[in-house]
Amino acid sequence: MRLPRVEYAAFNEYKKDAPPPAHCCKDTRENILDQIEKWEEGYDENCVFWLSGMAGTGKFTIARTVANMFYQKNRL
Repeated sequence: MRLPRVEYAAFNEYKKDAPPPAHCCKDTRENILDQIEKWEEGYDENCVFWLSGMAGTGKFTIARTVANMFYQKNRL
């Protein structure tokens, strides 16, 4: 049995009347994005990358940026 697809649930879909979701600005968050990219490429033996921080510190924006990076590499 396949579950039904939820409209606008994918990271790169959003309602036409809403502003596009935020991504990290160019040349920002480079350290954390590099760490995540190295983790994804398998240079880290941990199978889970735990991104944590206080509310409003950019975790969601980083996650969206990473999802876009992985999508561009056909890894998502």
